[in-house]
Amino acid sequence: MVSNVRLDSVHNYFKFVVRPNFEDHFGNIGDLRTATNLANSLHSVRDWLLESPKSEMTSRFGEIAGSKDFQNKLEKECPSLALISDIANATKHMTLLIKRKRTKMSGASNLKPRGFGEGSYGKGSYGGPDIIIQMNNEAIFFDKTAKSVFSYWKNLLNELET
Repeated sequence: MVSNVRLDSVHNYFKFVVRPNFEDHFGNIGDLRTATNLANSLHSVRDWLLESPKSEMTSRFGEIAGSKDFQNKLEKECPSLALISDIANATKHMTLLIKRKRTKMSGASNLKPRGFGEGSYGKGSYGGPDIIIQMNNEAIFFDKTAKSVFSYWKNLLNELET
């Protein structure tokens, strides 16, 4: 564990919080704890960016009229951010409040392992270790969504550094 690290920039937050959560989750596929941690840290990058020097953000995104406006601009570039935001807010508040809703997701976070049941080998999960997000009759794979958002943040932060 690195003890002299300071979380004083979005770059350090990504390097010392988001990336380890990403690696932890993909080393433990199907783990709801790591999925929740990853979703929350991916969602929080937006807030860290909002606290970055304003000139960096306005040169990249134009004028930003608060966090909702910024979220809308980010979602135009990375639509998966909407779902990550809903998962993060639902897991933080136990249920997704309508005023925070970005997608068709409703209620609880709807994160769950692909399947669980009882068969000839006893009780356990089936259908693979993937975590899915159930929205109406649609099953969305969490890992694909998280990878998309992670890549977006990684590329954006690299672009802002140069």
